[in-house]
Amino acid sequence: MVKTIVVTGCSSGFGRQVSERLARAGNRVYATMRDAEGKNTTVAGEILAVASAEGLELRVLDLDVTSPPCWPSPARLTS
Repeated sequence: MVKTIVVTGCSSGFGRQVSERLARAGNRVYATMRDAEGKNTTVAGEILAVASAEGLELRVLDLDVTSPPCWPSPARLTS
């Protein structure tokens, strides 16, 4: 069964490694980070390149866990 998983802190280190590993295990993964379209554009692009090259269900979302208005709704995750 495919699980949908949201991983925070994917702009570096542990979060990025976990998101890629979970996606490689066959899960649908949302790799989140702050400012994915700004200061973390390069990292977001690298994650998306890995997803494309390996055919993974790995997507990038902009998310600041300290700001509830930024939290994704379930509808956003399924679109």
